[in-house]
Amino acid sequence: YAGLYAEGNDEPGLKAGINDQGLVAVSATASIPRKALRAMPATKGLLAKLLAGSATVDEALRHGEWFLGPRYLLIADRTKVASIEIASEGSYRVAIADRSVLYHTNHYVMPGLEGAKPKRIGASSLERYRRVEERVRARHGVALARGRPARRLRRRGGRRSPGARRPVDHARHDAG
Repeated sequence: YAGLYAEGNDEPGLKAGINDQGLVAVSATASIPRKALRAMPATKGLLAKLLAGSATVDEALRHGEWFLGPRYLLIADRTKVASIEIASEGSYRVAIADRSVLYHTNHYVMPGLEGAKPKRIGASSLERYRRVEERVRARHGVALARGRPARRLRRRGGRRSPGARRPVDHARHDAG
């Protein structure tokens, strides 16, 4: 795979990439204080693992055991895109759209992860989310309503986007 790497900062490593099969993956850090974030369990090299071990969005989503450590992922192949919000306790939510649009910035937007949401969302993240939402709506006639993932994705005229699906809850359960 080919990737975009960050170096010389507090969080070096792969930030985005594309593999030979056309799977694209991008990550963003959750808005959690760095000290707390570093103390939480997380899968190191998650993007590299997904890109090396998956050819499609569906294959990548089968690796849910890797979704550890608060962060956001956008993954896409030729026909499908998924937005994944991973919380600190190992639970995550997925919004999937077939031949449609999803987007994300650095704050949780999906219902069901209320415990993961910080008390205050950064103004920069909210502003970037709003700008992306406006541009997507202007260009494609669809938008992802804040807090209402793919199930609320709409086309012009109010028709449901054919690829829009409900978000899926995933909670990690300890054996025993």
